[in-house]
Amino acid sequence: MSVLSLLDSSNRHLLVMSTNGYNLKFYFQVPNTPKSSFLDTIVEFSTKVESVQKVSVRSQKFPMCFDDLRRLSNYLKNHLQNIKNDPDYESHTFVDYNLTYQIQALCGEYSCSDYNENYFSICSMVNIVKRSPSSSAIYIGGESTISFLQTEEFILNLKKIISLAN
Repeated sequence: MSVLSLLDSSNRHLLVMSTNGYNLKFYFQVPNTPKSSFLDTIVEFSTKVESVQKVSVRSQKFPMCFDDLRRLSNYLKNHLQNIKNDPDYESHTFVDYNLTYQIQALCGEYSCSDYNENYFSICSMVNIVKRSPSSSAIYIGGESTISFLQTEEFILNLKKIISLAN
């Protein structure tokens, strides 16, 4: 299940991509200025499986451009379409312009007869180290499965955030 919620009256939003094993949470601070190209963002990766140790990591706050959200929406939409044609299809890794998080949509299962059972594997990682020219990036994350329905709901909620730019 994807969740989009308004956190408080200061225009902070939470968007959650929920997989079977972890949540990838996007905390957005929508700017008060109209036609802004960026929103302050924190990305959090947290496990949700009881059989493993709880892991939760956050990126530092960074300016995410709305174009990254559009690209992510298109990336996931294209992956759903490609996996319908070839269940072994794996997309290239999606990386935002700030190198703060990365997502790779992998192979899965698709059946025309039971759309609710369609899923694919997805890897998500968050950069937990501030980037500078002299430092290396450290990404922490995981891989789990996500249903087509969960993905479509996440894409729909991404579009709602994108609409705030207009």
